Amino acid sequence: MSKLKRDGEITIFEVGYGLGVGAIRTFEKINSLEGKVHFISCELDEGLINWSIENDSHPLLNALIEKNEQGTKFYQSSIGNFHLTIIVGDIRKTLSVAKIDLSLPEFNAIYQDAFSPKKNPHLWTTEWFSELKGLSASDCVLSTYSAAMPIRKSLLSAGWSVFKREGYGEKRSTTIARLGIEMNPVFLQNIENSPEQCLSDKLLKK
Repeated sequence: MSKLKRDGEITIFEVGYGLGVGAIRTFEKINSLEGKVHFISCELDEGLINWSIENDSHPLLNALIEKNEQGTKFYQSSIGNFHLTIIVGDIRKTLSVAKIDLSLPEFNAIYQDAFSPKKNPHLWTTEWFSELKGLSASDCVLSTYSAAMPIRKSLLSAGWSVFKREGYGEKRSTTIARLGIEMNPVFLQNIENSPEQCLSDKLLKK
């Protein structure tokens, strides 16, 4: 969290709130640091948000309040300088609108934790990663558990520089993507030469 220490403020966007694990872990990791944190998440199933409010003992979650701004429905809570916002609905349809309605800052970090490409392919396409790029600061770092070649190709096609990161558990590697950083030429060639196709909205419509 060098940016938070350096600039005193950071915006994190999480693709998939679930039961709030990402928000809690981030809060616990950086709560002791000085500076303002905007943690923005999204969730299609509003029932999961309500479940976490009613059943999770963490004050960041059970203090969430439902709000509406210019038609954008969201939940919000704060502890000190840590501000949690959860946008409700299909994020492919709501993110660009919520950006304006809620005056969201540019993203400095992205947790790409959506369901798997097989279950939720629309959140893994070149078009989606292009939209994220357009909402991100030049220093943004995107991280995802996926090491699949079509996902790396989709990120590359959207203008991200792609890097392999050591995995955890049974995963041998995961993926990091950044903006404006030169890639390892061998790794770049491996991605470009792969016969696998990147994911795109057009292919999904066929």
